[in-house]
Amino acid sequence: MLVSGKNILNDAKKNKYAVGAFNVINDVMIRATVDAAVELQSPIILEFAEIHFKHSDFELIAKEVVTIANRVEIPVALHLDHCKDFNNFIKAIKFGFTSFMYDGSSLPYEQNVKMTKQVTDIAHSLGYSVEGEIGHVGEGVEYDLPQTSKLFTTPEDASKFAKETGIDFMAVAFGSAHGIYKSKPNLDINLLKKINNVVDILLVLHGGSRLTDDDFKNCIKNGICKINYFTELSLIAKYAIRELINDNDNIVGYPEILDASYKVIKERVKNRILLFGSNGMA
Repeated sequence: MLVSGKNILNDAKKNKYAVGAFNVINDVMIRATVDAAVELQSPIILEFAEIHFKHSDFELIAKEVVTIANRVEIPVALHLDHCKDFNNFIKAIKFGFTSFMYDGSSLPYEQNVKMTKQVTDIAHSLGYSVEGEIGHVGEGVEYDLPQTSKLFTTPEDASKFAKETGIDFMAVAFGSAHGIYKSKPNLDINLLKKINNVVDILLVLHGGSRLTDDDFKNCIKNGICKINYFTELSLIAKYAIRELINDNDNIVGYPEILDASYKVIKERVKNRILLFGSNGMA
């Protein structure tokens, strides 16, 4: 069943687990993720990021997720990830999205507040939920802790931003990064704990790939309810395809490539669901 992100995450916060928010860019990723969640009876968030519009049709992805979500009994939210264009937010509403991230983290603070609040007011009037970001979660390829830490979320900014925008959940920067890290990530769990102590909204981890199991457990223990996850799904599919072709080059076609991708993505999503503790919570 299709629900808002807030409906899913409120229960996660109450019962101290996290929900995987898996970015999907095609039919294989959608089916693998939902099938994994159904098998483990887990709520799930499927995300489509603005940066991936060049790879798949925005409207068609939404239609497939909405169709599949309405076929299953587990809660499924369709979330627009890292939206920077207000027009795409409006389109997402029309296409059936139930949750939205307006990413104004690269804007001056006042402009970030203004745009995030505008999105929040519209979404709330329709019963949908909104994620904002304060501080800046950068890219893993540029990861350098002394420089990255200058962009970390402060407890003061987090509290102020939550009150001024009215958002439902907040992406916070405390040491993770998007994509492939050039060096080992070093999460500031103490900072996360301080942020969690001063805000009363749901907290989001971006850059969930390449973190250790202990990293995830510490994050969940200290308030993280939503964990964004894409890069490792992309990488394990690549490795599976490479192995398949190397071992069976003369008999491999496109259908076999899709099957190999589906299998490894589904297994990794199941693994993450179990680690995050959302199994059986649907």
